[in-house]
Amino acid sequence: LNIHSQTVIQLKNPSFEGKPRYSILPKKWRTCGFFEQTPPDTQPGAFEVQKTAYDGETYIGMIVRENGTWESFGQNLESPILRDKCYQFSVVLGRSDKYLSITRQSRDEMVNYVDPVKFRIWGGTDTCERTQLLAETDKIEHEDWRRYEFILKPKQNYTFLIFEVFSPDKILGGANGHVLLDAASDIVLVDCK
Repeated sequence: LNIHSQTVIQLKNPSFEGKPRYSILPKKWRTCGFFEQTPPDTQPGAFEVQKTAYDGETYIGMIVRENGTWESFGQNLESPILRDKCYQFSVVLGRSDKYLSITRQSRDEMVNYVDPVKFRIWGGTDTCERTQLLAETDKIEHEDWRRYEFILKPKQNYTFLIFEVFSPDKILGGANGHVLLDAASDIVLVDCK
């Protein structure tokens, strides 16, 4: 068991199962977003998102806002990912054709948060700490579910993993976008070669 725990790290609630609600994460996950901004949503159902889950009943929706903020969440790992080792990890990502909400700039009209944005993974040594960017996708433009595979190579030992959405265009006037996440895999030690 000890050897197994060092080579396979299991996330708690990796399929993000919970009660569908806006601004509420499922059990075992913690918000790591901006103060006075909403956390990610347990979907489907909120903001007219009706996509069927890839695995189980629910999944996570995270948004990027035109005011330069974005959503993120994470979890303490059962055992750390270790410096200079390589780990295989995957998650299923997609988008919805609708993610309708008001913004702080336009409280009277609904905005569709459908700009394509990136998904990123951070490692940290403390809760919600972003020490090293471990992985980043191109902008997610597809609406179907697709599995994304990553090799994570930490430069130091990390005990906390953060998932976030991000728009490189946010500095140039902002974006209102989102990414949906489901079916995270185990984190598996692999040969760096």
